[in-house]
Amino acid sequence: MKKQLTNHFNLPFEKEYLSFLEKQNGLFLYESGIYCEIPFDVDDGFISFVELFGLELDNENQDLKTQNQELKGEIKSIKKPFFLGEDGGGNFYLQDMDNFKIYYWDRTLIHMDTNYTFKEEIGNLYFVCDGFERFLKLINKNIKGE
Repeated sequence: MKKQLTNHFNLPFEKEYLSFLEKQNGLFLYESGIYCEIPFDVDDGFISFVELFGLELDNENQDLKTQNQELKGEIKSIKKPFFLGEDGGGNFYLQDMDNFKIYYWDRTLIHMDTNYTFKEEIGNLYFVCDGFERFLKLINKNIKGE
């Protein structure tokens, strides 16, 4: 999987991310009663999380290759964006592959806030954290429900 990913995207990936894909190949919170709200300085105090994409999945909406191909070119503020997952409402989590920072792309403008990191043609980008390992810990810490 590591070779397949790096060859397809021609990007350097963090070892933690590659390890996550090898073990889990994605993370999907679709069961009834399970949700994730990451505390964040926006209008309602959190950003939602629903999934981290996997590699070569049957559902193209959850597939890394498909999502990155479709969204390629929509982010102008970051030279090498890599789309990791989404919030379930058309807003995405991405990683800047030059410095491995994680961003939330409020593509649908559901958060009325001016504290965004980058203004995009479509939506706003918010800095979330440094690196995939921290991002995964943030998700796991904030999963709630039965």
